[in-house]
Amino acid sequence: MLIQDVQPFKLKLAEPRPISYFNDQELIEASRHANPTMVFDIECYRNYYLAAFMDYVSARIITFEISPEGRFDHNKLHWIIQNFRLIGFNSTNYDMPLLWAALAGLWTSELKTLSDTIILHGFRPTVCEKEFDFKIGFANHIDLFEVAVGKQISLKTYAARMHVPKLQDLPFDPHSDLTQQQAVQLKMYCINDLDCTAYLFAELEPQIKLREQMGLEYELDLRSKSDAQMAEAVIVEEIGNQTGIRWGYKVIKPKQAIPDRCYQAPDDLKFQTDELKKVLWDIENAVFKLNDQGKYDLPFDIKTKIGKTTYQLGIGGLHSCEKSISHYSTDMDLLLDLDVASYYPSIIIKNELYPDHLGSNFLDVYKNIVKRRLKAKASDDSVINECLKVVINGSFGKFGSKYSRLYSPILLLQVTLTGQLTLLMLIERLELSGISVLSANTDGIVVSCPKAWFKLMMELIRQWEEETGFVLEESCYKSIHSRDVNNYIAIKRDSNEVKTKGIFARIGGSPPSILGKNPTGWICVDAVIKFLTEQIPIEKTIHSCKDISQFLYVRKVKGGAVKGQEYLGRTLRWYYRKNEFGYIQYLSNGNTVPRTQGAYPVIDMPTELPSDIDYDWYIKESQSHLHEIGLLGSRQTQKLLF
Repeated sequence: MLIQDVQPFKLKLAEPRPISYFNDQELIEASRHANPTMVFDIECYRNYYLAAFMDYVSARIITFEISPEGRFDHNKLHWIIQNFRLIGFNSTNYDMPLLWAALAGLWTSELKTLSDTIILHGFRPTVCEKEFDFKIGFANHIDLFEVAVGKQISLKTYAARMHVPKLQDLPFDPHSDLTQQQAVQLKMYCINDLDCTAYLFAELEPQIKLREQMGLEYELDLRSKSDAQMAEAVIVEEIGNQTGIRWGYKVIKPKQAIPDRCYQAPDDLKFQTDELKKVLWDIENAVFKLNDQGKYDLPFDIKTKIGKTTYQLGIGGLHSCEKSISHYSTDMDLLLDLDVASYYPSIIIKNELYPDHLGSNFLDVYKNIVKRRLKAKASDDSVINECLKVVINGSFGKFGSKYSRLYSPILLLQVTLTGQLTLLMLIERLELSGISVLSANTDGIVVSCPKAWFKLMMELIRQWEEETGFVLEESCYKSIHSRDVNNYIAIKRDSNEVKTKGIFARIGGSPPSILGKNPTGWICVDAVIKFLTEQIPIEKTIHSCKDISQFLYVRKVKGGAVKGQEYLGRTLRWYYRKNEFGYIQYLSNGNTVPRTQGAYPVIDMPTELPSDIDYDWYIKESQSHLHEIGLLGSRQTQKLLF
């Protein structure tokens, strides 16, 4: 049964709901629903253990406790595990071992030792089973930790990014003993975490659905895996099906240094100018060494100037070095964005690259996946298309992970350097023909081309595509406004559609999602975009906004934060308030949390727009963004600001 068969209860922002607990009959009825689902969480102290479950449809709660007053009904807990799909956060490594250990009869002090061992020493579930003498049984279980877009991000931070009604940190020292009253408070805290988990599960519905579809396609359970982990599992499984060889999880590690040439340029990669010929020679004759993370470092700094633009090469990708500048199309000049379609997969296939330990079977599998994806895309089979897109794109990151069965740092090096140098080859040709390249980043460039030279540019591109086998996709911009190459606002010519990146993008991560970035006063970005696209004054946009979430900032604070005597937790949420004095401070050392002068903490989301928002602060911040993209000083800009 797939996730679309489940209709979650409607959590409403800033609207508290009464807590309702299951009775036995309601619990039995809930188990009979299509794909019954519970979100769950565990809290553990020396004298108190709590496993709490919330039904995803009705929001009813059931809890299981161990305390000096007694312990829970083992049969009922086991029945829930057998009859519901369980949804947790970091639950594979923490909650599941604690759940099954409690079922095995461990007392609170033993469970606390297990909990500390997992948290402090990173014990994996198999090690926990051996050390504490219990067995983790089967459960229909999804862990959202890897599915969500960020690594090492806490549930509280995801909750703040989704603007949940209440942010609450653990209320008591985890190494203390709890009183009965404190245990009641802890239960309320845990139920709030269940709400946060339910929010996250609802937000991740498309990703979970995709994993379920892929699981059916490949007969694998992929529901708790990241995109990259899914790609690895699928490719290794396909290679195993083709060869009959199963690698398990053993990783073959390369040598720490390779004395011969690491990088070999493809035959079609050729430059015309002496400067770029030297860049290529230097890279081909360089010796790259692996760092502690198992990746290659560039042995020397490589910067080159072509035309008026300076470019920086790196292991991660090519980028230009512009700062605080805006460009416009005119009656005489076109502003064009040119991106290479499926750049890295195309390099792999065209140059027949594969991890040495997997052999050419990897390439056969990879090519077949790409072909199947193109066929699905052509036939409008969106499910297969999206599944295979995840496999193709997700696999690339695993080439650089020393914990992956796809680990091949030299392949990663070959692909990224080939991509950068091939783009430089195109840039060189355009500049030598008088066509200015304004910007470059990883797999694309932005050019300013006189309309009279458009046919010449297209001919140069056609020649480059024929020689390299790559395909460029074109977009026309009205303007592009850059703080730098990774932070910009681009406005498309015909549709006025906006493309944003970095600080100007509301979403982040891969795939992009609201879960990928902390809110940073999005009303300021909105004000700048409306100013650029519709000439709406900054002040008007900010004063007319009635959504408090657009004024919020979120920040993770190591060790927790305080304002005055109030402890705020490790995930901060605030807006800027009139006549708000003082700073938010780090609990550990009293230092000021950056940019918190005038910040008013928001633990509970207000039900109405506050009347004390410091609109002047947000107007000045918007003006700062305009300054960053090189616009604030112009007379036209000053005229339209207010």
